[in-house]
Amino acid sequence: MQRSERRMDQSTMSGNRAKAKYRQQNSCMLKLRMSVVRKVKCSSPGYIKSNDGTMSMEKKEILNRWSEYVEYLFKDDRCKKTKIEENKEGPTILKEEVEAA
Repeated sequence: MQRSERRMDQSTMSGNRAKAKYRQQNSCMLKLRMSVVRKVKCSSPGYIKSNDGTMSMEKKEILNRWSEYVEYLFKDDRCKKTKIEENKEGPTILKEEVEAA
């Protein structure tokens, strides 16, 4: 073999090694990506317990139960707000008081 042929063989071998390494890295990334995606899937069992303890499996009943639950979480049991009247006429502030502060 001549030198130029050896160089070509070496360059194609190094190119093949680089391609193989790239494929291996892509394969690892693909496996990692798939494992993450699999873990993110919805883990809902498809049923929910209602207020009275019965199990609901119908989609409409589950949605209704969730809306009841959210309303319960955010309901406001505080007394009615009392109206506070503002005192628009307060003590006058002198210019000297502002400058002194």
